[in-house]
Amino acid sequence: MPKPVCVVVGAGKGLGSAIARKFASEGFAVAVMARHGGFLDMLVERIVEDGGDALAVPCDVTSHQAVVDAFHMVRRQLGDPAVLIYNAFRNDPAMALRDAPPEALLSSQKVNTFGALWCAQQVIPAMAEAGRGTLLFTTGSVILKPVPNHALLGMGKAALYAMANTLAGEVSGLGLHVASVVIHGAIQPQTPFDPDLIAQAYWELHGEQAGSFRTELHFKGVPG
Repeated sequence: MPKPVCVVVGAGKGLGSAIARKFASEGFAVAVMARHGGFLDMLVERIVEDGGDALAVPCDVTSHQAVVDAFHMVRRQLGDPAVLIYNAFRNDPAMALRDAPPEALLSSQKVNTFGALWCAQQVIPAMAEAGRGTLLFTTGSVILKPVPNHALLGMGKAALYAMANTLAGEVSGLGLHVASVVIHGAIQPQTPFDPDLIAQAYWELHGEQAGSFRTELHFKGVPG
């Protein structure tokens, strides 16, 4: 029997990697996406060494066509995704809004918001037909309390949060679970914000039953 498929977009060395490894350990075939493929190959190798199944899919989420092509590859090689986790982000530190050029604003929004919606649009039709599916979007406390010199990230993640809540309402009658994960701290190994601890929270959120779906989870750290 084929394994259910989880797509992790923004599978970097920290949280994205931890989420991919967690879902693979729970029996999912995991497609890992990021702009550059070098680390993806190492992540896939690690997952396979641990007994899991994984596929590296390089993808620039600022390109709608690249997103379409990437998910076509996932469906062709693994099947329709049952879980989408959008963890990609772009941060332009030390750029104030009053100085932000149009191209920086657009590039930031493409990664932090537009790419997330484009990815969601690729998986929702099959999920709706199946009557189940999970879409989780990574945000942070910057959506609630702006951080100086991180204005574009804050704008993008706030828009992502609003998009996820709107999407949750749109698909609420289709059996789909859409939620934001708001992380209230700096992600660092061996701290209350260890990537593996946060990945466990994503897994538990995915496991919620219809009728008790949360549309947001605020991760404030796990005491050591």
